[in-house]
Amino acid sequence: MQQSRDKGRFLALIAAGHTPAGTVPHAGTGKPVPYVTPGDIAAFRRRFMTSSMMEREFGLHKRTCLARLRAAGVTPFSPDGQDYGFLYERQDVEKVLRSVDS
Repeated sequence: MQQSRDKGRFLALIAAGHTPAGTVPHAGTGKPVPYVTPGDIAAFRRRFMTSSMMEREFGLHKRTCLARLRAAGVTPFSPDGQDYGFLYERQDVEKVLRSVDS
């Protein structure tokens, strides 16, 4: 996964247990810091999609993808009102974007 544009939201996603990650000790402080393995990244991609992932996977501009999701009533992943940005559950995205002739 590319460097998150909003690292705080991704860390919150990890802390809430919505995506897997391990920890490693920080080299300077020894405090545990999140670490994602290739398997963790694969698990994230199986469950979630960002607009950039949608753009690459469906060959549509990210704004087109988001507009189609909005029109279908699909909202960003937001359990208990937590804001994780434009992060969507893959199953919801695929239902909409795979059903439309692109």
